[in-house]
Amino acid sequence: MRLLEELTWPELDTLDRDHAVVLIPISPLEEHGPHLPIGTDLIIARRLAEQVARLIEERRPGVTAVLAPAVPIGAGTIPMRGSVNISVDLVYDVARQMGAALARDGFRTIVYTSGHMSLWHLIALENAARWVSRRFRVQAIAPSAALARTYILRGEIEPRLAARLTPDERSALMSAAHSGTLETSIMLALRPDLVHASFAGLPPRPRASFLGWRGRRPAAWQGYFGDPSRARADWGQVSADTLADAGAVLVLDVLDRGEAGARAGRLVPRVPFWLAARRLRRASLAASIGAALALISVRIISSKGRQHHVPVFVRFFASLIRGSNKESLIKE
Repeated sequence: MRLLEELTWPELDTLDRDHAVVLIPISPLEEHGPHLPIGTDLIIARRLAEQVARLIEERRPGVTAVLAPAVPIGAGTIPMRGSVNISVDLVYDVARQMGAALARDGFRTIVYTSGHMSLWHLIALENAARWVSRRFRVQAIAPSAALARTYILRGEIEPRLAARLTPDERSALMSAAHSGTLETSIMLALRPDLVHASFAGLPPRPRASFLGWRGRRPAAWQGYFGDPSRARADWGQVSADTLADAGAVLVLDVLDRGEAGARAGRLVPRVPFWLAARRLRRASLAASIGAALALISVRIISSKGRQHHVPVFVRFFASLIRGSNKESLIKE
């Protein structure tokens, strides 16, 4: 495994682009309750990318995994102290431009990893990967959503656990709650030094405890839901290993089958990013101005005895709004 930030450009040029995979971890800084660090999602994204990189090289000699630095941005964070929320279109732009730069350098397989499961964040990454794939005719994927659905929400991690789970334990682990059993278990496995011992005494909180709460100051809500007290390091290790194994299988399939393999890593729909918040506001403003100009033009033209004072281009624009015959207007 090579670290992108440690390579010189001549060293980068020695890599066989057809047998290289670039992994880019992208996740936000976000509060994770009183027991997990603000960088939880970023740490998981980075460690997942590292594990996938090692597995790829072990299972496919001759393939080089290149790990990019973790990018601390993400959309859809919990609005509380410590969270750094980035607009969804900016996440899309950053992921797209990073992928484009690597594709221009000749890399054919690019993988975005995420530890953050916000829908808009995942949509931004998958859509950026689609754009890079189409624009440069490479295979760029962001498989975190597809992996989470298959191996977490569908319960395919549980059969791999040595211990038999009670119904309550199964429900807590598979709920994928924010800073709950699963996420706390994974952090106990990956970075136990960053998990506060207080997790064992935290009471379970339903998702409904977050509904209606807004603001960056904790009041009755402490920044988590689910049941962190049930977390276990061995459950977290099995979960992390399962996701990394599935990710490596998917990436190797992309190397072997190209676009056919990449389809398995796509879950969320294609979204036109001009609908994202910033672009939507600009489009709404432009539409409002256009409508106002149209209304003014129509009223001016409708005024008796003033039509000859109106510039031809204004009358032409208004005629389109009213559906009049533009040829007759141009002849005037």
